[in-house]
Amino acid sequence: MEKDSKPVLSIIMPAYQAAQTLEWSVQSVMQQSYTDWELLLLVDAASDSTEEIALSLASRDKRIRLFVSKRNRGVVRTRNIALRLARGKYVAFLDADDYWVPEKLSRQLSLLQKHNANFCYTSARYVRHDLNWKSAPARMPAQLNLRRLLMGNPIGMSTVLMDVESIGKFYFETLPAPYVHEDYAYWVRLFAARKIKTVFLNEPATEVTIHHQTRSGNKLLALKSQYFILRTIAGAGSLKASFYILSYVLLALHKRGIRSWLRQLFK
Repeated sequence: MEKDSKPVLSIIMPAYQAAQTLEWSVQSVMQQSYTDWELLLLVDAASDSTEEIALSLASRDKRIRLFVSKRNRGVVRTRNIALRLARGKYVAFLDADDYWVPEKLSRQLSLLQKHNANFCYTSARYVRHDLNWKSAPARMPAQLNLRRLLMGNPIGMSTVLMDVESIGKFYFETLPAPYVHEDYAYWVRLFAARKIKTVFLNEPATEVTIHHQTRSGNKLLALKSQYFILRTIAGAGSLKASFYILSYVLLALHKRGIRSWLRQLFK
């Protein structure tokens, strides 16, 4: 890629307190077989060595565009800043503790073009933060629309590749405290507002790290957040929202497998 040319694909990676995993995640981008990308790496006022590691990584590859904020903006504002700065026709998201297999981007781009789609997501494996447990490949729906999305979120943020030239740039909104799952709220709003044609890469091309001690790992808070999103963003009535919550629980168990979850919890 020439210095002043626009990349075909922009990758968005917020990084906060990510010193233990950042190099692992960025290396998975640098090892992609598809090479016409830019990585927008945004360090969000990290107090560990995330910034130093990011500087070292950026010095190795000119395709990495590094931005450092001394004021903590949070993941929603950080992703929105990156979306505004993204120059590619396509946008992918990768969290700073997740990982891509080398063929992920090339396989997704091929599927988008083959099926004339504008949104591609992959299957994933879930990895415990201490790396002592890894799930079987997630069971995912082969097709996705808003109705299926309301029954539970099968889309991992780090699995997605979008054609923003077709869809248009679409920005995240902050949920009121204490609710989490801004990514799920984003997908609901996106699928409701834009014409989305999905295609599924039925391969575990993404590894997603699970942190049980974080707010997003709190299962009770996750259920409350899911209900809040269904009621306020999706506009579902209380009865329908309750039905969707039941679907969410059952599909989550099916997605990762009951035996797999039990091994994860009690190993």
